[in-house]
Amino acid sequence: MTFTPEPRQGRFFYGWLIVATCLFISLVIFGIRYSFGVFFTPLEEEFGWPRATTSGIFSTYMILASLAAIISGWALDRYGPKIVVVAMGVITGVSLFLTGRVDSLWQLYLTYSVLLAVGTGGTYAIIMSTGSRWFLKRRATALAIIGSGAGLGTVVMTPISAQLISAYDWRTCFIILGVVVWLTVIPAAWLLKKEPQEIGALPDGERTSTPQNELAEDNALPKQFSLAEAIRTRSFWYFFVIWFGYSFCLHLMLTHVVPRAQDVGIAPVQAASIVAVVGAVTIPFRITSGMIADRIGRKKTGIICALIHAVAMLWLIGATDMWMFYLFAVI
Repeated sequence: MTFTPEPRQGRFFYGWLIVATCLFISLVIFGIRYSFGVFFTPLEEEFGWPRATTSGIFSTYMILASLAAIISGWALDRYGPKIVVVAMGVITGVSLFLTGRVDSLWQLYLTYSVLLAVGTGGTYAIIMSTGSRWFLKRRATALAIIGSGAGLGTVVMTPISAQLISAYDWRTCFIILGVVVWLTVIPAAWLLKKEPQEIGALPDGERTSTPQNELAEDNALPKQFSLAEAIRTRSFWYFFVIWFGYSFCLHLMLTHVVPRAQDVGIAPVQAASIVAVVGAVTIPFRITSGMIADRIGRKKTGIICALIHAVAMLWLIGATDMWMFYLFAVI
């Protein structure tokens, strides 16, 4: 049986609320993740750890977060985004609160590297997967808006964290961030819905009067791959390698650029502003690149962005003055 979707005739499409909610969750969670660089030097100074030990905390977190992302993807398929994000918000808040109370390296590995990985590791997969289910024609634009939350998070959370550390200390900052997660992410999670079929709609805001069981059979969504099917495709592994390389460069930079800037004599709050500039410039260009991708194709857009990213990383090697760090941040 076939059907013709009926336009929503100006009614608000719930998918845009999904986009806004995912954007907000991304802002909070990724803002906290990308703020680790401002905690780097205070941790070194208080505990007297070498730089490799301190960076190992975040490296371990990222490895475990990758594993948590896989588990979160399974949980999303089984339980839906609402339940999963609520659970993640609770765990993330506990992790940050306990991190503010640690007094040894093994405790920090447990509270930050392990617990925070469990609480935040699946964030990207969940918000992108949820957002993508609500759009087809405008998917790249919608996902670009959601993705801009990571940039907005660095603009908001990194300077706030730096100011809190300067005004109080790193312990108090972690505790405050934990409370912020409880008060923001958990309530926001209740707005999430897994897919438009839950409200009898189709992607991009079209609506049908077809019964739910017929809608499931006849909608225009692309083929859904099982994990076993996906891992047998070359595209899956291409995405894996590309995302690994991108994530490696990004998180290496976000972890070390602030202490690196401080090493050459730049003040802590000013050094933290480098990450904030990265986030600020990212916001409009994430959205713009999504719109461009909808027009010229995702592959071409991805290649252009990767080349620009490579130029930025090469420029960072020789950066010693503040203007050089800011130029890097823009590129």
